[in-house]
Amino acid sequence: MTQKLAGLLRLQERHVQNAKAELGEQSTRVAALDARRRAHAAEAAAQPFAELAAVGLSLDAWRKRQRAERGKLDNLHADARAQQEYLRDALRDKSAEKLAVERVAERMQAEQDRLQAVRSQHEMDDMVAGRWTSAASRTR
Repeated sequence: MTQKLAGLLRLQERHVQNAKAELGEQSTRVAALDARRRAHAAEAAAQPFAELAAVGLSLDAWRKRQRAERGKLDNLHADARAQQEYLRDALRDKSAEKLAVERVAERMQAEQDRLQAVRSQHEMDDMVAGRWTSAASRTR
């Protein structure tokens, strides 16, 4: 790899790692919201209606409160999923940028290696030509 692109490659790697970390944190938030939604649904299903009457809460009021809470959780979940998708797309873009820089670095390195091989071949050709010329002049 060329020295010219080493710094850029390190920067690209850092961007990819940061994007992975952000996506991981967001995935954790989405999983937590999923768990909260499941817990809310289980709690609503297990609520004994007799207890509602005992605390003076009508069934309609309880259902309204449950729907509002479920709606709030659904909205939070949808927002978190949208953010997760955005971060996933950002990670994909950053990874593609890094890959492009890596390919450029590989091509530059291959070109440098090719040029070095050509230089070495020219040096060997010059040495052989010099020996041949030297040998030819001695035989005269």
